[in-house]
Amino acid sequence: MSAADAATKDFDVERLANANGNGKPITFTVGGKKFTVREFVSAEVMGNFGRRQVANFGDTLEAYDAFIKGCILEKEGAAWDKVRVEADPPISVGAIEQILWWLMDVASGRPTEASSSSRRGRVAQTAT
Repeated sequence: MSAADAATKDFDVERLANANGNGKPITFTVGGKKFTVREFVSAEVMGNFGRRQVANFGDTLEAYDAFIKGCILEKEGAAWDKVRVEADPPISVGAIEQILWWLMDVASGRPTEASSSSRRGRVAQTAT
């Protein structure tokens, strides 16, 4: 079959049909507030997180917050900021990391579980 005879592959058909699975909004709750994951998370959200240079713990938290806010509806970003600092009991770094890794799985469309014998490494790199 020649290239001219080959059918055109339309990646949008599959991508749009598989947006967040069955079309129902994906949500998560933390600190008593429900957040909705964007139907489509830009690849740049993950790319920016992976390229982010961190020099200290504050930079790490900023990177986490930027990633999470890139995955939730834009109108919920201020609510994320508020719940992060005002939740009672406070939201731990471990909880934020669990949300972040879960969102990575959801955003990539490839939910996976880490093996019980391994721990995920940090994506953001330490500045030198």
